[in-house]
Amino acid sequence: MRSFIQLLIPVFALVSFSAQAIDVKFEKDPAVPLVYLNIVFKAGASHDPDGKRGLTNFMGEMLLRGTSTMKKSEFDLALDQIGASLEFETRSEFSVFRGVTLAKELPRFLALVESVIANPSFNESEMKKLKSQIVSQILEERGRDQSLARMRFEEYFFGNHPYGNPILGKVTEVEKLTKADLLAHYKKAIQAPSMFIVGTGDADSAVIEAWAKKIETARPQNDAGIFEKIPAPLIHAGRRIAILDKPDRTQTQVLVSQPGMTMTDPRYFPFYLGNQAFGGGSFSARLMVEIRVKRGWSYGAYAYQRFGIEPRNWQAYTFPAAKDTPEAVARIIDMIGDWKRNGITEEEFKFNQESMVNSSGFLLNTSKKRVENTLLEQALNLPQGFFKSYRTNLEQLTRAQVNDTVREFINPDQLTVFVLGTAKELRPKLAQALGVDEKTIEVIPFQ
Repeated sequence: MRSFIQLLIPVFALVSFSAQAIDVKFEKDPAVPLVYLNIVFKAGASHDPDGKRGLTNFMGEMLLRGTSTMKKSEFDLALDQIGASLEFETRSEFSVFRGVTLAKELPRFLALVESVIANPSFNESEMKKLKSQIVSQILEERGRDQSLARMRFEEYFFGNHPYGNPILGKVTEVEKLTKADLLAHYKKAIQAPSMFIVGTGDADSAVIEAWAKKIETARPQNDAGIFEKIPAPLIHAGRRIAILDKPDRTQTQVLVSQPGMTMTDPRYFPFYLGNQAFGGGSFSARLMVEIRVKRGWSYGAYAYQRFGIEPRNWQAYTFPAAKDTPEAVARIIDMIGDWKRNGITEEEFKFNQESMVNSSGFLLNTSKKRVENTLLEQALNLPQGFFKSYRTNLEQLTRAQVNDTVREFINPDQLTVFVLGTAKELRPKLAQALGVDEKTIEVIPFQ
């Protein structure tokens, strides 16, 4: 991912060591005396076993709770003493140790991270404490309508597919996790073939390369094998409408969704531009104009895709007052149909193309952003330099390409309408607004 400027200034060169099992890409940047490291594992919530949802996140958090030679309190103190931090982030298809340290303390920091990765203790007393904390987090998410709606929508939309797995898991399943579960998952998830490292900062890449070889030796490929490829989600047939029933809601959460595409799909860039005109974050986007500016039904209305190695979903989202929800949902569906039939105008095309081309440089304007791009490219099996190609791909688009793609991709007959609200008040009004039999609207208890 070397730009023309990087080729002229060798000190910022991105160095790749693909010959070793643990691939390393490190961009030297002496601008500040810090080093940022991301140690990535191709194991995420989608790889949680049936009945053990939340296991990947739990395992990652437990890795930070003590090693075979250090208690959690000792490990935390050791990080504090060198001014470093280390966190574990779980996503659907991968997970990451994100760390930052003072450059002068890099050797001590790497030794601590190595101990975490190679010598965990999985202390049962710490397991009990962590279970309590994660259960509290799950219950807290349930208490916030926005996070509850998104979590339950994913489960509803994807059904039994791994993309529906919640990151934190389910209370009953987290509470039953055992040390044996952790050890088995650790053996499979934390091994060299499933790892890569990306970073930036005031350090020599050779130091990171040598450390990666030590990790490779400590966690070589083992007899646990690696995770199987996540299958493509099954595409549901027809339109579905569901209400996540939560009592006494004066405001609702609305998601209108359909199956999506991958970022490697040839339609990605034309649809990306078309969607920006329809539901992007600007006040000129159609959804925002119609739902907020003209009608005042909601503070915001957006449309976006969620991406993975396999197609996930495209969705429109808004959060109107309960009294306005039926009309808002009906209007969004009408707008989606009109968008499919008529595409975007020449004025919309020119405005959004210019805006997106001009802002594409912000994807690459810092070393941390370039590192994050590299991380996503490797984790989601994207071509190297994918994010660097945004400007060129957007500049080459025509309005005809955008509208042909929208017409091909958008399918109003396959929409999933998901609303968090009070069902007894909302269901008959929603049925009337959408012209459907009330009995066809599914009601799901929020608990």
